[in-house]
Amino acid sequence: MAQPRDVLGSWSCTEEGSPMTYPLGYSRDAINRDLQSKGMPYSVGTTSNYADSLILGNASSHLIPWTASVPDGSKGPFEVKAAFAQSGSSTEGKTMLAYHCTTSSQSTSGPATINAVLAFITANDTLWQWPNVLPAAIYTGDGSNASEYASLNPAQGLNTLTMVEGGNDRAYDSPPVDDSTQGCLITQTRVPTFIFVLVAIAALAVVLMSAYLLLLTVRLGIIFRRTENADDEALSTPVP
Repeated sequence: MAQPRDVLGSWSCTEEGSPMTYPLGYSRDAINRDLQSKGMPYSVGTTSNYADSLILGNASSHLIPWTASVPDGSKGPFEVKAAFAQSGSSTEGKTMLAYHCTTSSQSTSGPATINAVLAFITANDTLWQWPNVLPAAIYTGDGSNASEYASLNPAQGLNTLTMVEGGNDRAYDSPPVDDSTQGCLITQTRVPTFIFVLVAIAALAVVLMSAYLLLLTVRLGIIFRRTENADDEALSTPVP
């Protein structure tokens, strides 16, 4: 059973500032520039945008820019700022809600544990590769408005991103915690002896059954030939 110490940390997102409204016709690039001028999202790295449909020139339906707090190419620890449109309409202005996402640690080792995981992630590059995790977390379908859980679900998406990307394809790394129950405990699979015994018994049973079936086949063949010979002799014997 999982214990609290097994959770190295998690993301949480809180609304930041007041909703920002933009009239119809404001391009997504103009919205991004204005958001960055107000510190939402960060301006130190590339803004990773998501727009699910582009119509009316630069207008968009679902617009979700997000960035990390570190420059492009840099690894964590990092924070994330994101903004998303309340409405999914592409024929109305945009009211953008801004969120600030940070990590916290429940581990007895403190934030150093989750920070060590974040240190494996090239933050903005990863956010650029993961934009599709956001629409499903915020909206309920094409053209829909933001769900009532929109402030909670992005954190779940970031938790997923961290678990997948934080390993950095290093399956044999030891976790940055002093706990022998966590991480890769051995770099090879150990097969218990009784498994070999069971396999040997099963193999022996297969051999014995095969031999028994072969013996039955031979005996049936002999009996069949004897029966045929007896029938031939009976037919060839003249009737007095």
